[in-house]
Amino acid sequence: MKKLIKKYVHPNIFRVFNFSKRRFSNKIYSSYEEASKTCGNIPYQEEELIKVILSKTKNFIKKIENDSVPVWPTSAYSKISVINPIIESNKERINVVDFGGACGAHYFHLRKLISKKIKFNWVVVETPKMVQYANELSNEELSFSDSLEETIKKIPEIDLLHTSGTLQCVDNPHKYLEIILTSGSK
Repeated sequence: MKKLIKKYVHPNIFRVFNFSKRRFSNKIYSSYEEASKTCGNIPYQEEELIKVILSKTKNFIKKIENDSVPVWPTSAYSKISVINPIIESNKERINVVDFGGACGAHYFHLRKLISKKIKFNWVVVETPKMVQYANELSNEELSFSDSLEETIKKIPEIDLLHTSGTLQCVDNPHKYLEIILTSGSK
């Protein structure tokens, strides 16, 4: 069987597979620091990754400006969890902290779904390198910060603190969870 597979599968497929097995094993790391060393860079601050995310966000913004606004089944619950407090608050200005929100795609998506009568103070908290790149997308409602604690201190009343898929990617998830739980957000 092996001979048959080798005969019909391009050798590069095997090289990629073997590289993946070496680099991304099922190893369980004893600490975040140990896992970070395996990655070789400061996690989530690789310039190439950030450029791709920024580019994809810009493409998404263009798409929703010209087309109808898509709501995918995988993100519908997330969108409802953000829209619900906005509707319930009956406020004209909503303060949102988006922890781990990359280049603000959630903001741009919801901005198209929510009436312009409602204004946002939307702060995306991200890594310093992501903030550096994402700042070009800032506007009067959207800004970027690299400190969750400082962001929370600056916003007197947080209507919504949104995070999805971030806590498992930070160096000290318990610390960040404690900050979130004591933020006073609704």
